[in-house]
Amino acid sequence: MSFLINVGLRQPSDQAAVESSLHLANLTPHAHELHGLTLVLEVSANGCFTSIQSCVNRLCKVLGREAIAAYHPYMAEGWVYGPGAQAYGPFDLAKFVQLSEVTA
Repeated sequence: MSFLINVGLRQPSDQAAVESSLHLANLTPHAHELHGLTLVLEVSANGCFTSIQSCVNRLCKVLGREAIAAYHPYMAEGWVYGPGAQAYGPFDLAKFVQLSEVTA
């Protein structure tokens, strides 16, 4: 099951660090696009019993991010995960950047 995530970058060159950290968070990338300073990734959790929540929380920790938004396009549900997620409020699809074309 694929999810979209939005990772805010401090500068465009941070994209490589994010992409190389995905395996540490137990995520497999399928597609990506850079929209300004937002990296949009289509990812899936490795293992059928691995939750996207635990993977995105781990990615936040690895990258030192307060929060990362995740969205399941086919279920039309989204969440904000991470240690500072509450400061960002509930998931807002109007603010979420999606891929130009979802691949899976």
